[in-house]
Amino acid sequence: MARRTLINVQFISRSHAPRGNETVHFIAKNQRKEIAIKKLAHPKANSLALLAQLDAWMGEITPDVRVTSFLSDEFARLSYKFEVGDELTDEFKPTNVGFGLTYVLPVVTAVLFASPGDL
Repeated sequence: MARRTLINVQFISRSHAPRGNETVHFIAKNQRKEIAIKKLAHPKANSLALLAQLDAWMGEITPDVRVTSFLSDEFARLSYKFEVGDELTDEFKPTNVGFGLTYVLPVVTAVLFASPGDL
């Protein structure tokens, strides 16, 4: 029988706003912080840092993707790069990549940055 996972909607709302519209700012601000629930760590990620975990898990959806974020006093920006051989492509805006990648980013971010008891 499949195991059901319940996600604490209040946690997602508190961290990312109800529709995930603060996700880019959240990633930029917390990208170097380690995830709290070690069982959520992707086995191929190079660290427990949020950004490394996002790269690994988003890579399950779109292989070889790298999430990049930038935070300034005025705005937060998100872009994607892709590994091609030993190099990375130039940055792509979220509107220029597959819809699914950007669509699931707030959910994956919320799950990865959850605290014990939030899921």
